[in-house]
Order: sequence, then structure tokens, then C-alpha cells
Amino acid sequence: MDTRSRETCLESQVRGASQRQLRLLLIQGALRFARQTVNHWLQDNFTSADETADRCKEILIELLTSLQTDKSEIARRSAGVYIFLVDTLVQARPNRDIQKLQEVIRVLKVERDIWDRACQTISNTGKFGPNVGDEAGGPVDPVPLSDDTPAVPRSSEPGQARDDEDSPTGGFSVQA
Repeated sequence: MDTRSRETCLESQVRGASQRQLRLLLIQGALRFARQTVNHWLQDNFTSADETADRCKEILIELLTSLQTDKSEIARRSAGVYIFLVDTLVQARPNRDIQKLQEVIRVLKVERDIWDRACQTISNTGKFGPNVGDEAGGPVDPVPLSDDTPAVPRSSEPGQARDDEDSPTGGFSVQA
């Protein structure tokens, strides 16, 4: 499939996605760029490493700023995780500390798995977790998110439910 077809497919996927699914796509993008940064460091390709690390950081900041931390303790704790990830990424860059970046990757994998399960559970049941809902029995988001969704796809492999492989052409651009 050519690049334009991949971009069109991802754009369609993003346009039809819920806020939870968009968040999962962003987490997958951050994970992909963190892995690519490690690979670029190992290949002494520092220009590309800087680009992928910047893109990872942009996504992490978007994930952080999209939380409504005034609405729940879970959102506040999630914000703390994203602050930790940004700080760790920033600390890893000057010395190309792969171990620190591996910690970012480890946490992003857990975050990805949590949001993947949340999306599947809500999709299947309309609720997050057993017997969770508002007083009227409606669905409840695991973490309150803002209504803004500035993620714009660049290109990626279509139909990726998880990001277990690096894609040299894949990713997101986050616009402020």
C-alpha cells in the first residue's frame, strides 16, 4: 500500500474514533517514537533521534494537557504519570540514556494496554469496568478528557490495534 493510501486509511480511522480511541492512538504514537529514538541512538543517527524524541515529547504533552485534572483523582494521577514520562525523556536525551528511555517505553506499554482494554470494554458493554456508570446507568470515561483533539495523522500502517513494531513512516503531528 502506498503512503497516500495509508494516510487516507488512518485519517478515516481518526475521524471515526471516540476520544478514548484517539487517546489510544496517541499513546501508540508516543510508544512508536520512543522506540524509534532508541533505534536511532543505537545507529548513531542523532538527527533522526532528535526528531523522533521531539515527536514523542509533543504527544506526551498533548496527552497531559488533554486531561481534566480538576474533575477526578484518576486524571490527576494520570497527569503525574505523563509529567514523569516527559521528565524522563528530557533527562535521557543529553546523554542518549537508553535505560531511561526504556523506562518511558515500559510505562507507555502499560498505558497502551490499559487504554486498549478500556476501549474494548466500553465498546463491548457501553461501560468501563463492572457495574460502572452514572446514576442513569450511562457509560463513564476512565479518565475525563477535554473536548479538544488536535492530533493530525501523518501516516501509519492501517488497522494497527497495537504498536508492537516501529514504522519509519508512521506517526502523528501534534499542532498547538
